[in-house]
Amino acid sequence: MKRLLLLLALTVALAITFTANAQTKKSAIGSWKFEVPQAPYGYDKGILLIVQQGDSLAGEINMDSGESFKLNKISSKKDSIIISTYVQGELVNVNAKIDGDRMFGQAYWSQGSMDLKAERQESVTQE
Repeated sequence: MKRLLLLLALTVALAITFTANAQTKKSAIGSWKFEVPQAPYGYDKGILLIVQQGDSLAGEINMDSGESFKLNKISSKKDSIIISTYVQGELVNVNAKIDGDRMFGQAYWSQGSMDLKAERQESVTQE
């Protein structure tokens, strides 16, 4: 009986762990309207799109200027996200914290760092 209870407790613990990890990754998934006030005009606002592809995350940045850039690397742990991409040949790394539907962090490039803030956009369903 003790073994059965122990096995049941381990199964529940593993299920909670996997569910928590899946929810953590999913917390970054979505469409984020971002703003980087110190960035050059045209690169200061846009949409950050993050999607689940198999076991990893993928995405792109769509600037208000109309340009788009694929994200090279995305990693998400707990309430943090790290993104790397090239914008006009310049490597840009983003480190941000996710707090519900808001994201706050820094964008780093060869000239220094800039503040980044984003807000999750509601998904639009097509009928």
